[in-house]
Amino acid sequence: MKIWSKEHIFDNPWELVARAQWRKYPNKFNQAVEGIDVVDRRIDEKGVLKTHRLLSTKWGIPGWATKIVGSDGIGHASEHSTVDPKNKTMELKTRNLTFCNMITIDETLVYSPHPEDKNKTCLKQEAVINVKGIPFGSYIESFVCDNISKNASKGREAMDHVINVIQMETRDLQLRAQQAMETINLNFEAMESNNLSFEV
Repeated sequence: MKIWSKEHIFDNPWELVARAQWRKYPNKFNQAVEGIDVVDRRIDEKGVLKTHRLLSTKWGIPGWATKIVGSDGIGHASEHSTVDPKNKTMELKTRNLTFCNMITIDETLVYSPHPEDKNKTCLKQEAVINVKGIPFGSYIESFVCDNISKNASKGREAMDHVINVIQMETRDLQLRAQQAMETINLNFEAMESNNLSFEV
């Protein structure tokens, strides 16, 4: 069994980071995730958003290993997530479905506000890899662990990119709203002027 963990701080508030997480895939930095399907999504009695998604991903394990387990390198995983807007926590738990009797990968991501700076967000990420009943299990665990570490780095790049895109979209919407208000005010002033002229 291999355990990998990492912590990261985003220089952005939790609300923005949580929004970016939903738009993380697809991205140009990490193309391992090939498809996402929402199985179930609901809000419970406490106002917590609960989502179940299925992910199709490239495993990134060597060709000889895929032959041993009989895989084409594409794996499927189940992701359960919770978003608690009141307590400002977002947690995602993912487990592979493909060949889970030989290889299990349990990954957990938790986003929460920085305890000392509300404009920053903490990410705690952990993966537990366990290979059993096949040759070179320890090697495969180490390989998968290294691959997860590389993909996590790419994932953080993707998050930063999506955060920038959301910020640009927000600024663009604000600018359009301001222009629309200015146009409405100009039209209103023109109407008032025309009414006054007509009355005179």
